[in-house]
Amino acid sequence: MPGPDEPLVLGVDVGSHGVRCVCGSHSVDVAYAGPPPPARRPAQQWTDAFVEALSRIPESDRQRVQAVGITGVRGAFVVADAELGPLMPTIPDFAPESVPLARELRTKYGRDLIGRTGCPAFPLSGLPKLMALPDTLGPSARVLPPQDFVASLLTGKARLSAGAALRLGCLDPRIGDIDRELLAELGIAETLFPPVVPIGERLGDNRHPLLPLGIPVVSVAGDGPSARAAVAGKGDGLVSLGTTSVCLLPIAGDRLPDIDLTVELDPMGGRLAEYGSGIGGVAIDWLARLTGVGPGRLEEASRGVDYGPLVVEPTFVSAWGDAPGARLANILPDTTVPAIAAALFDAIGRDALASIGMLAAVAGMPPRIYLTGGCARSARVVDLLRTNLACDVIPRGDRELAAAGAAGTARHYALGR
Repeated sequence: MPGPDEPLVLGVDVGSHGVRCVCGSHSVDVAYAGPPPPARRPAQQWTDAFVEALSRIPESDRQRVQAVGITGVRGAFVVADAELGPLMPTIPDFAPESVPLARELRTKYGRDLIGRTGCPAFPLSGLPKLMALPDTLGPSARVLPPQDFVASLLTGKARLSAGAALRLGCLDPRIGDIDRELLAELGIAETLFPPVVPIGERLGDNRHPLLPLGIPVVSVAGDGPSARAAVAGKGDGLVSLGTTSVCLLPIAGDRLPDIDLTVELDPMGGRLAEYGSGIGGVAIDWLARLTGVGPGRLEEASRGVDYGPLVVEPTFVSAWGDAPGARLANILPDTTVPAIAAALFDAIGRDALASIGMLAAVAGMPPRIYLTGGCARSARVVDLLRTNLACDVIPRGDRELAAAGAAGTARHYALGR
């Protein structure tokens, strides 16, 4: 815990469900109003939730903040006007109309986009959504992902953090700037993109009254790489077992597995292979609703249970908008809820193992893999991974890792540590 006179930094995660802030010993989470994601929520919700979370931090601590780092969810963005107000409804992380455009990109470029931009041709990328923007936007319109829209509230400037720009699907990581040749090929106006700021450099100076005037607002990586930086060393991996499962492993060289992965920017330097699936806590929530047994009780009930021939395949969502649903097979008259829960947790663990294996086949197995998210609290999942991986598996219960990682990037900029 920081001392009463120690300088503080503020880390912010503009997530899909709400805004999380970390400042010294304070951790604040403010949920958005309205429907759950994916939703075309007003961009004002991002800034309103941020201001509410910020206001819950004691003023005495806010006035000790020396830098701010902001990360955020992949794929969503707002088109802002010259005064940094929204010009149109927010584009969510998943927009159904982007699916056919993503398929067009896949036909046109195949997997070349991954090597070129670090981002595959799929609907969660910003690129197909940028293609769908109306031609009537004026030359002052600017595209801002959630973390940069909130940053603009503090700085009064439109700037693109490199981590968010990569997730828009049009960053050339080799030069750290927008791939203007790609934009020309797809008929996307260059003027939509503010200047790109490398991770760890200054987006601008704060001018919001809730924080000290003039302190730096720092460019931060995406939420996954930021969460990894909060707990892991440079050579370690992270598996987030949250609503869905996401695996991040450090990579070297140019060889990539033949899957739709994102090559993220690592705030510690280098690159990260990121691969996700639709299997995770969403399946546990489904079983909890179906049975009326809460997720925590399901995890407890599943411990040590033998589920015999029961098969559970819990794929509920995909990046392409498919909803195949879960498949249950070999249910017997004496099959119990704990047995179904045990099979479900094992399926989540096996899915994580498959993701790790695909990435490790190219990147190599890291010395340690940290587990986060709700399913990381499952003893079955942790034991399954420990039994089958040739590395240390370390579960972490921290809830605000992405915000903590953003704070770490800001701390390094402002305090050199």
